[in-house]
Amino acid sequence: MDEVSYMVRGRTESECARELDRLCHLLGARPTMRPSDRVGPGWVARAVRTVHGGPLLEPGPQG
Repeated sequence: MDEVSYMVRGRTESECARELDRLCHLLGARPTMRPSDRVGPGWVARAVRTVHGGPLLEPGPQG
């Protein structure tokens, strides 16, 4: 397997997005799932760090 997966959980969408950005910056990861409240309590986002790199998602609207 050539990728590592990370999950971020926050109480609010903005908290989750902020921590996803922080994780990606610190670990060289790329978002694979934007913050969502559809997968359980709170907000969840995911990212991966791959051997090949490159963006996996297009930037979303700022809000």
